[in-house]
Amino acid sequence: MPDSPPSRFWRRTRLTFRWCRIAVWFLLLALLCAGLWVNRVGVPDFVRHAIVAELEGRGVHVSFQRMRLLWYRGIVAENVRFRPPEGKTDSPLSARMMSFRPDFRALARGEFRLHGFSINDGEAVIALTASNLPPRSLAIHGLNAQVDLLRSNLWQLSLLEGQSLGVRFSFSGTLTNGPLLLAGKRPEPATGPGSARWLNLAVGEIEKSQFTPSLQLRGSFSADAARPELASGRLNATTVLFNSPWGTGRDLEAVFTFRPASSNLAEVRATWSSAATQTRWGQVSALAASLQAELPFPDPRPRRLRGHVEGSGVNTLWGRARRLDIEAHLDSTDPARWAADADLTVTTQGLQAFG
Repeated sequence: MPDSPPSRFWRRTRLTFRWCRIAVWFLLLALLCAGLWVNRVGVPDFVRHAIVAELEGRGVHVSFQRMRLLWYRGIVAENVRFRPPEGKTDSPLSARMMSFRPDFRALARGEFRLHGFSINDGEAVIALTASNLPPRSLAIHGLNAQVDLLRSNLWQLSLLEGQSLGVRFSFSGTLTNGPLLLAGKRPEPATGPGSARWLNLAVGEIEKSQFTPSLQLRGSFSADAARPELASGRLNATTVLFNSPWGTGRDLEAVFTFRPASSNLAEVRATWSSAATQTRWGQVSALAASLQAELPFPDPRPRRLRGHVEGSGVNTLWGRARRLDIEAHLDSTDPARWAADADLTVTTQGLQAFG
């Protein structure tokens, strides 16, 4: 007896559902195999070429060992080295991993663009060579950065952190012409002695210092890698105990602000406070200092300087005082004339001189 029309309909429906289910399973298996492939072997060449072309279009030139897909990070490149466009020398910056954030709105329009990228576990070694000084290098470890590409030459850094010489730093800000830094290029100063000598000396002093726990630097900035004299920002430094060639103390807190001024002068303001501070000249129970200076870039010797030092419980080689206040004014860039040109005012309370 032939099947009735309703029974034939349900049999065809079951067969259709069965084949659809098999097709879905095959599709899921294909997607799983493709996912394992791009995770273990790497992304297809057209994806890699599109990312590299987009980076180079924004001035970022990289070489890497492999580019693959990680479920929790997206597309990442491993063992990355940044290089200048001509590719003749290596950049001082490398990273274990670099992840990319595509612009999905542009992707929906059929265009491939990057919204930003992140650097994870990076390292940088910056050579500090100066005449008549021993060669030194500044090594930065554990470098992490999150960069949003706002325009072709403007970056928004929501995170920039790392550590060097026992100092941990965490910054955020905006950076113009960022590829110059990634490629290891530094603009040559137009006039005045180079800043490499002063950086060399500063690194030498920090290498002799100890901080417990690590000195913490936090701040924000706005800078142009092509014109560092236009930089502005704020920096906070804190630590519990410090031991340096200049002295020891505890509960250190320092704040630095800097901004470009007129006539190529950078204005710097700084405040400092510490307790139980001891130097080769004496000790202070509580110390507070403030400084305002104008620096003719790139020469860090001040052209104008205003300073105030306030201490309580002062005990020196020459005497002791319950309170000490020092006001200093300087309008000279010649170190040989600082002693003669400086205007110094000292006031004390409870002064007791020795000998």
